[in-house]
Amino acid sequence: MAIAAELLRNDRGKLWHILTGDVQIMKVYALDTRTARPPLVVPGMQFRYLDDVELRDIETGDEEFRQKQIERLARFGRSYAYGVYCEGVLAHISWLLPPCAVHIEEPRILQLNPDEAEITACETLPAFRGRGIYGFAIRQLLEVARTQRVSRVYMKTMSSNVSSQSGIAKAGLKNAGRALIVTPPLNLARQFVLRLYS
Repeated sequence: MAIAAELLRNDRGKLWHILTGDVQIMKVYALDTRTARPPLVVPGMQFRYLDDVELRDIETGDEEFRQKQIERLARFGRSYAYGVYCEGVLAHISWLLPPCAVHIEEPRILQLNPDEAEITACETLPAFRGRGIYGFAIRQLLEVARTQRVSRVYMKTMSSNVSSQSGIAKAGLKNAGRALIVTPPLNLARQFVLRLYS
């Protein structure tokens, strides 16, 4: 009761969220790797896998960006990360997750078959945004997935993230539907996922 009274005084939005629950809408995109366009070749841009040691030791000047990569590495137990370098400087990291890594995520939004993968955690450092690096990275990852015998790749994003949706569509992925993440009232610790995609 004391927590509710404190929230009533200091954070009515959070109190309302607890009392009413929440629904987050994720857009889901997919592409058969056999129909993916070939990767782009852009002068000055290099794309490559980042192993565990490289990921732990990245130097970007952005501690939050670095910490996110280290947290993912700890969660998955190994690196599935790929970097884009502009003129030798790290500009972007994306992760290509196999089903065993996707199944660790909570709540589990995607249900992948053994020959499917997810491109996720795509982040371009602020100094490099607006240069088409996001689409470049996705196209490269689609080729990596194809060479790993992945038949279908998924991506997901919040329905409000229009810039991410634009980059995903430009890279050739198609809207496959959506997933609803439902948090019931008075129970923020439990979430349910309603999958409405193919």
